[in-house]
Amino acid sequence: AVAMLILAGLGMRGYQRQLRTAAETDALTGLGNRTQFVERIHHALAAGRREARLSAVVLIDVDRFKDINDALGHAAGDNLLREVGQRLTAATRRHDSIARLGGDEFAVLLSQSESREAVLATVRRLLSQLDEPFRISDVSLAVRASAGIALAPEHGTSGDELLKHADIAMYESKRSKGDVTFYHDDLDTFGAER
Repeated sequence: AVAMLILAGLGMRGYQRQLRTAAETDALTGLGNRTQFVERIHHALAAGRREARLSAVVLIDVDRFKDINDALGHAAGDNLLREVGQRLTAATRRHDSIARLGGDEFAVLLSQSESREAVLATVRRLLSQLDEPFRISDVSLAVRASAGIALAPEHGTSGDELLKHADIAMYESKRSKGDVTFYHDDLDTFGAER
């Protein structure tokens, strides 16, 4: 009876682990999802405070993704998102985190950066991984992406605040047809004061 209880307990732990993994993983790409990413931001912020390290939250959005879905279908769009995720993953460092937040939006947590310039160089390197055309449904696709960056603690001290500010910066990149924008207060036209 004791052996059966031990086996049942082990089976339950394995099942709980599977549930947790499913709850924190994007089903399409296999990357982390928003829940996992926010948790990792919290850990990075705590470590950053202890060790005086700079962390950056980067949002990367595939430009004109709707046009790809409309022209080639959602299956092709899904294949493109998987490929984007693979390329971004291959270009990140071991201690960085990458997630798909939804749609065509990816997030990268750079948790051990030396400076603002180092963050910018890393983000440009990530975006350069998307320069090589993608082969989807026998079509060669040139993809362009926009990125927004929020630095901790300069632009926020919580995961939600950093994600919000990185999102604002990313939409400024899209609006201005630039590739990368750092958050600054002037971009937040929908702030709490307004």
